Amino acid sequence: MLQSYKGFKYQSKKMKSRFREILSVCFVVIMLSGCASYYIEQGDTQYQAYGYAKAAKFYEKAYAKKPKADIAIKLADCYRNMNNYANAEKYFAKGIKDAKDLDPQVKLNYGKVLMSVGKYDEAKEQFKTYLAEKPGDFAAQLLLSSCNDLGQFYKDTTRYSVKDAGVKGFINAYSPTFYKDGIVVVGEIAAKREAKQNPGTLNAYQDLYFIKKDKDGKLGKAEPLKGSINDDYHQGPATFNKAGTMAYYSSNIFPKGKASEKYEKEYNVQIRVDSLVGDQWKKAADFPYNNQDYSVEHPSISQDGKFLYFSSNMPGGQGGYDLYMCSLENGQWAKPVNLGPPINTAMDEKFPTVSEGRFYFGSNGHKNIGGYDVYLCKGENGNWKSPINLNYPLNTKADDFGLILNTDGKTGYFASNRNGSDRIFEFVMNPPIIYAKGKITEDGQPLAGATIIFENKTTGEIDSLQTDSNGEYNYKLTEESDYLVTARKTGYLKKTTEISTKGREENDPIVSDFDLMKIEIEKPVVIDLGVVFFDYNKYKLRKEAFPVLDGVIKMLMDNPEVRIELGAHTDSRGTDKYNQKLSERRANAVYNYMISKKIEKVKINKKRLEKVGYGETKPVNECVDGTVCSDEKHQQNRRTEMKILK
Repeated sequence: MLQSYKGFKYQSKKMKSRFREILSVCFVVIMLSGCASYYIEQGDTQYQAYGYAKAAKFYEKAYAKKPKADIAIKLADCYRNMNNYANAEKYFAKGIKDAKDLDPQVKLNYGKVLMSVGKYDEAKEQFKTYLAEKPGDFAAQLLLSSCNDLGQFYKDTTRYSVKDAGVKGFINAYSPTFYKDGIVVVGEIAAKREAKQNPGTLNAYQDLYFIKKDKDGKLGKAEPLKGSINDDYHQGPATFNKAGTMAYYSSNIFPKGKASEKYEKEYNVQIRVDSLVGDQWKKAADFPYNNQDYSVEHPSISQDGKFLYFSSNMPGGQGGYDLYMCSLENGQWAKPVNLGPPINTAMDEKFPTVSEGRFYFGSNGHKNIGGYDVYLCKGENGNWKSPINLNYPLNTKADDFGLILNTDGKTGYFASNRNGSDRIFEFVMNPPIIYAKGKITEDGQPLAGATIIFENKTTGEIDSLQTDSNGEYNYKLTEESDYLVTARKTGYLKKTTEISTKGREENDPIVSDFDLMKIEIEKPVVIDLGVVFFDYNKYKLRKEAFPVLDGVIKMLMDNPEVRIELGAHTDSRGTDKYNQKLSERRANAVYNYMISKKIEKVKINKKRLEKVGYGETKPVNECVDGTVCSDEKHQQNRRTEMKILK
């Protein structure tokens, strides 16, 4: 017992000593915790580990004790990375106001934040000061250009109707993708305990959720996907094969250890491939082009399963994150191909989705309203045209991204943080409002009171209107229709053109101007490109004659009551007899061409054409027999003119 007691006394002394040490350490920590430097050090540690939410808390405490510019800028950058643009703007403004030596990158970041809160004039000033130091930064030039030309994003605000899709239960939800009779989204909820917190937001890590549609097409309750697809860390966005049995999705890959330790260095995102076994998702494979040295993320598979698109910051790109495409060859994904410019930029392109003939993606590197905007490329896999900004109200000053289009080609979903957090929105593509507009003139002068006839060849409807005092007209067209448009006025030759609204999705007007010719009997008619000229001593039609004659044929088709003379001429070189025959051959060459042509399977009636050879009897200049002239002067006389006879 005594030995035991002594042992107890000895342990008690040792415990007292350790207790004093602990008290000393606690005292030091308490003392330090009251210092701004302590909070800055803790904030820096969290910031470097991408724990922006935790870092912000420390920086806020540091700034409260010592409101210095560098602390404000660090705090602003945390909020910027958390997409909390209101607070980011607040602290950038404080920091920049008091800063002495400012990193140019801070000005660029501040400008981007100002765009995201709609303060474009202030953003322009930041971009200008940044470009004064970094004049070669094309991305900054583009952002400045966006601020200078905001009107382009609001030119057609009726094209889309947008509303919140009513997805509930999430702090953030984004990147919808179609799956079975609903959609799968990336969802973020509150963490159930601290050990499960994402240091970047202090919320739970993001998982994949399925949301089923009801019979009315409304989205219901979100349920997490079953199986191993949702592990301890971030999952998504995802894409599924047509059968719904294979899932490709982004996943944070971490080694074993505590969550806090895993954020002490950057771990890239990779694409995982899972297969559906029963109702459980199980890992099938890793994407063959994953690499621990860079991220491969945001996969999207084409409807036929032959092409896979994704975003990556792998070396050799245009800069930042680029979009890539893999094609399926012999059951294997071929080497990724960079989509290149004009799709990829020096900044970031992400969130690709592919539909029939349409490729959508999010970017902050093209002209935009602020943050990420959604862009559309038309074409086909591997051959996409230049991106089109989908404009307001689909795009806003906030981040808008991850658009998917239903098979009806008119409705779909996308994500946006326009209301402060990432939410799922639904949209309807409204029918385009397309106008035909233009001006009717005579020799370039406005022709008031001219009649414009619109014949809808699709519906058979015919409508007309008259030009105003400025010779202008404006007419609302029907979508998905072909039109024959005729411009006419008494005493003038009519003109027609064909226009179509088929396949047009923008509200841009179709502009058709007409210059009408006054009817003057026996006066040479100059159609579009002028008279028909010939080479010396030749009667074969030159290549440039065909468009001129086609214009004459078009005029005759537009004006079926008109008869014309085809009058051919020569220069003065050669005998009168020879030139007479040559002119007749020239008139005949024009005549034969015109009666051989068909417009809408209709030929010109021969009776409407009168061919005449005038030889050298009607020169247009002084170059008659005995006069020395240049070949250019003689060329003016080697011609065929058209005159209206009736």
